Amino acid sequence: LLKGADELQLEKPIKQEFGGGYKIFFFDELEFYEGFEDVDKFFTSQERQSIVQYLLYSIKIVHQQEISGIEFKIDQSLIQHSLDRNLILQVIPLHNKETLNRLRDLWVWPHTAFKRQPIDDIRKYFGVKIAFYFCWISFYTKALCFPALYGFIIWLDTGRNQ
Repeated sequence: LLKGADELQLEKPIKQEFGGGYKIFFFDELEFYEGFEDVDKFFTSQERQSIVQYLLYSIKIVHQQEISGIEFKIDQSLIQHSLDRNLILQVIPLHNKETLNRLRDLWVWPHTAFKRQPIDDIRKYFGVKIAFYFCWISFYTKALCFPALYGFIIWLDTGRNQ
């Protein structure tokens, strides 16, 4: 994972004693990064998935051969070629049951209807784009409550007058 993060040039936080902030990850400068000691917590779930996907797609065919009538050429991406030839239908990450159960307890209706969404946990597990989507949906839903209430009051009032 660390070598893959180096190749992907992920940005990771730097320790305060080295200036803080974020810097592109370099494997040779591992000791400068915050929390590198525990690799399981150093990468978010989304970062880990990106690294594994990158590593899978970077597997190259080293010997030209033919298997079941499908020709594999040298230096082709094994996964991409297999996807193109319909040997593999899709590549999807597996979920972490523990984390999903914790997210369900924090986030899913009905017992959490009026609590804040755990956006930081969502970002760590699903990534920034998904977390931003749920932030937007939360804001949009709250913003529509007032027009809905106003419309309901108008509907009640016009119902009596007719």
